[in-house]
Amino acid sequence: MSLFLLFLIFVIVLILMPVFRFARRVNAMRTQFNEMASRARQAYGGERHQEPASAPVRRRKRISRDVGEYVEYEEVAAASRTTSEYHEYTGVVEDQISDVEWEDVK
Repeated sequence: MSLFLLFLIFVIVLILMPVFRFARRVNAMRTQFNEMASRARQAYGGERHQEPASAPVRRRKRISRDVGEYVEYEEVAAASRTTSEYHEYTGVVEDQISDVEWEDVK
């Protein structure tokens, strides 16, 4: 019986050792990070370093105003409510677009 207890304790120790090693490494990394952060704060006089606020830079247009041409258009109501003959669903049905006459841009 005592041999079984010793074996059980040995197995538990073997399982817990890597867990404690990992926790120790994480704690060491956390300590190192905190030390480096405190040194950085001291280097900047104990204050947070912030860039001065400046007005946003206004950028010029990528495409000049004289490129292209104005296209006139007219808005039309294209949707109408209908009931499908084959289904009991009522929904919005849009008219199909017919072919458009194209004009070559020169």
